[in-house]
Amino acid sequence: MDFFVRHCKILCILIPSILFIAHNAYAKTASQVFEAVSSSIVIILALDANGDTKGLGSGVILSEGVVATNYHVIQEAKKVKVVHQGKEYLATLQHYDWDRDVCTLSVSGFRAPVVVIGDTNHLKIGAQVYAIGAPQGLELTLTEGIISSLRKVEGGHYIQTTAAISPGSSGGGLFDEQGHLLGLVNADLKCPLFAGIKCPLIAGFTLRGSRVRGVPRPPLEKARTCLLSAFP
Repeated sequence: MDFFVRHCKILCILIPSILFIAHNAYAKTASQVFEAVSSSIVIILALDANGDTKGLGSGVILSEGVVATNYHVIQEAKKVKVVHQGKEYLATLQHYDWDRDVCTLSVSGFRAPVVVIGDTNHLKIGAQVYAIGAPQGLELTLTEGIISSLRKVEGGHYIQTTAAISPGSSGGGLFDEQGHLLGLVNADLKCPLFAGIKCPLIAGFTLRGSRVRGVPRPPLEKARTCLLSAFP
């Protein structure tokens, strides 16, 4: 019996240690996450009828020739360009979801590494996350933080994070420790629901199935809601 108890105690010590080592071996450092995903981040330029830049944001490459961003980034644009590694590409609106402020752009002839969509079904408060985008037009800027809250809304929930987010970050990616995409950063939240929240908010999303699809544009007099892309 003593032999059995002694070995059970050893196993109880070893198993958590092994799990901790396995987790840390799987998790990437901030530098490794950046190296793995930075080539899948773009700048989005919103141009007026004269071809002048009137706004900018960030975007994430989902598949060959397809980029995801926030809809508000390109909402008023007459022409849209995607900038990747110093090269500019014309883009056209493919699908959008007005309520969730998400859209996809079609970029003809554009080939670049694509992101891996992460598992958003088992997110935990306190988990390490990384935001990568172009705040103020500063391409490929990484900030890190944790998931500070998961806030439920109708049809899903928001991810609230302590990672620093600034104008221009909108449409960039929020990644987990494995470099998998969890959602799109949104720096344009003006909803009274979040008036007292100081931490940045981002919208979790998934493009599996038909999450982002063409929807009728609401009348212009209808105020845009603060519902972003949410996941079940």
